[in-house]
Amino acid sequence: MATTGTVKGILVNSSGQPIADAVVMVAGGTGSFTDMAAITDENGAFYLSNITLPGSYSLQVQTGGASVQKNVQLTSSADTIRLTY
Repeated sequence: MATTGTVKGILVNSSGQPIADAVVMVAGGTGSFTDMAAITDENGAFYLSNITLPGSYSLQVQTGGASVQKNVQLTSSADTIRLTY
């Protein structure tokens, strides 16, 4: 059964250091996600609210003029997304 929830994510670089002030947006996936985006804090943390769970999503990460797309599978709001940029 699908529900909506808030999912926490952490954005880090290849050395495991948090990346602040990056934009993380839902570019595609399960359910409705119009204009769903977040900005990472100083610890690389971000939150995506009102996301349909469970679901598969494509996340677009933009920082420093570059962007990368990551695919994630989410099962519940207890999930923490860990993205490496």
